[in-house]
Amino acid sequence: MLCWLVGTRTRECAYDFMDDLASRLVVCVQLTTDGLRVYPEAVEHAFKGNVDYGVLNKSYADEGLKES
Repeated sequence: MLCWLVGTRTRECAYDFMDDLASRLVVCVQLTTDGLRVYPEAVEHAFKGNVDYGVLNKSYADEGLKES
């Protein structure tokens, strides 16, 4: 674990978290976050484009999959 933050899912906490994470890395990394809307802005602010960034949106709905 590179960093952690106890807080709320707010813009301020996202910026604090991403700024802390970016300060600990010296190479371009692949970063994936959940779908919190403030993350893309916070990632761009902290990493200034020096990151391969993606969002993973999970769906927990029953999609009609059946076990074999």
